[in-house]
Amino acid sequence: TVWTAKELRTGRRTAVKIVQIDGDLDEIKQEISIMRNSQSDFIVKVYSSYVSLDKAHIWISMEVCEAGSVNDLMFVTDQLLTL
Repeated sequence: TVWTAKELRTGRRTAVKIVQIDGDLDEIKQEISIMRNSQSDFIVKVYSSYVSLDKAHIWISMEVCEAGSVNDLMFVTDQLLTL
């Protein structure tokens, strides 16, 4: 699930993605850390992340992508992602 939110501290509009933790939490945290430290224009900027108290979900605050997800774009353009 993805929501849009306003960061109270900065006033910045963000996307908040809520992900169920099905696997290794440390692996997920490592991936988020890599994304947070990335300077690429092709990788969504991650601002912060929070693990729920019951450790069942992780909330990720990130850059808003106005065009939607990659899946949305592939559906609308009827094209597959190719390398």
